[in-house]
This record gives sequence, structure tokens and C-alpha cells, in this order.
Amino acid sequence: MFSLLPPELTDTFVVYGCSAGGLATYTWVQTIADFIYSKNQNAKVIGLPDAGFFIDYPSLITGTNDYARNIKAVVDLVNSPAVPLPNARCMANETAEPHHCLMAEHLLSYIDVPLFISESLYDIWQLANILQVPCMDNHIWPPGPISLCNSSELVEINKFKDYTIERLQYAFDMKPSSRGVWAPACPYHCYSRFGLATDPDSSNYTVPALSEHTLGQASHSFLFEGDRTARIDTVNWPANSKCATFYQLGCPKPYSMEDQYSYYSL
Repeated sequence: MFSLLPPELTDTFVVYGCSAGGLATYTWVQTIADFIYSKNQNAKVIGLPDAGFFIDYPSLITGTNDYARNIKAVVDLVNSPAVPLPNARCMANETAEPHHCLMAEHLLSYIDVPLFISESLYDIWQLANILQVPCMDNHIWPPGPISLCNSSELVEINKFKDYTIERLQYAFDMKPSSRGVWAPACPYHCYSRFGLATDPDSSNYTVPALSEHTLGQASHSFLFEGDRTARIDTVNWPANSKCATFYQLGCPKPYSMEDQYSYYSL
């Protein structure tokens, strides 16, 4: 990449990823920035992680934090710290729990790069695979619609949503910080991947509901106007009415693996 975009000759770098790519953005952005700054102290580096804020939360099925346990197993497999993870400051401080350096909510303490965080408060991948709520089958993609969940399952889903809000707000409030957050109370995963930044359907997804703050508007304001705002929905599903109606109509189209290669179109 740097042979095509030499840091000495480039003024702005944007590190973006969706889903696992979003987690990779949290994991790598500081390391990439440190390298760029070593070549060009005047360069600007910005992170745009989408749907990679996978939280450290117990499964409804096992009662344990299975996602964190699985990440720990990955870190053990690659023999960290003998093979250290990318964020050196995280590795130096998280010696007892190095797997935290592959988990967004913990990594954020070690990232100084400006970040615009896009994350659904009802991330359907997380509901199926981290919370493991029975009404959303994690053996199929996309998992079953949230409308299939009963009242007790919705209580647990909203607890998960509330914890996500807590962690996102904490990430935004860190000082010094140059961050923005866009987090609608709508069931989806990877809003950026199908062109919501410019797609006409983007008007169905705003924070708060019925406002002008689409993903495209909010990310544009962050990148080009210096807007540092946490736009985190304050309602439960389905009170963000426009996105709820759109979702119940079967839109947007299910996320597919091919969409991993799409990007923000601002």
C-alpha cells in the first residue's frame, strides 16, 4: 500500500473496514498511523470502523463471555506476546489479558487516532453470535428477524443494547479524544457496506429518528467539518419508526460476503 501511497507524498489516510474489517480497523489503525507519522508528521490519519465494536458480554446460552473466550483462544494460538498483536501500547499494558488487544471496547484506550464509529445498537451478528439469543439463529445469515423474538428475549436484547450504549458513550468520552459515533436503534450489520452513505434509502436510517443525520451526513461532517458528536439513539426497537418500517418491509437486502469489498462513498 505504501509503495502506491508513499506517506511522504500523501496528506490524508483513511483506514476503513466493516464487520471483521471494522475490528481490524480498531486493531491496526494506531500502528498504521504511527508508521505514517514516522515518515510524515503532517499527515492526517482517520479511522472509520463500521460494525466491528464486538462487545465483551455473556452468552444467554452458556452464561459466560464466549466471544472473549474465543478471542483469547485465537491469541493463544498465535503465541502472543511472542508474536505480538499490532497495538504495541495495548500489549505493554494488557499483559495479563493480551486478548483485550483484539477487542474494540478495550483497544479504544490505546488509540489516539481520530475515529468515526458506526455501530448498530441492535447489531444482528452480535445478537446471534455474542448474546446468542435463541430467536436469532446463528447458523444462518442473516439470522431470523427480530420480530420473531418473544417478550423475554426482547428484554435481554435491550439489556445488550443498553450495555452497547454504555460502552460507546465511554469510548466517546475518553480524553483526549477526537471521535464521533453514529449508532441507530435499528437491526442491521454494516450500514456502510451497501452504500447507505449515498443511497436514497439512507434517509430511512437516521439518529435520532426523522432527523437529517444519516450515515453519509454524519461521516461527512466528521471528516470535512470537524464535527465531533456522539449520535447514539436513545430509544428501544422499534421506536426509531422510519428504520423499523423499512426493516419490516424486508429492506435493506441481506448482507453478503461480496459486500465485504465495498467501501464508504462520500
